[in-house]
Amino acid sequence: MLLNLLTDYGYTVFRENPSSYTLRLSLPGVGKDNIKITLEDTRLIIKVYSTSLTYPLPTNASKEKIEAKYEDGILRVTVEKDKSKTRNITIG
Repeated sequence: MLLNLLTDYGYTVFRENPSSYTLRLSLPGVGKDNIKITLEDTRLIIKVYSTSLTYPLPTNASKEKIEAKYEDGILRVTVEKDKSKTRNITIG
């Protein structure tokens, strides 16, 4: 799954990988201290200055395994998939 969005600040790219979800948000000219990230239920909220951007997470996203890095104007948030919420069902 790949999703591209245009926000007031720049592009957002949401990508599904085999073991995680990655959100990349272009924030040119924004200082790291002006970015706050919170998780509320299944929503990832990124606040830049006074603007809040909300991203709903898939149901199998881990609430405990989230990492964020900010470098060269790009915020990258990686959310691991919770494998305990996935199971294979055998057809009898």
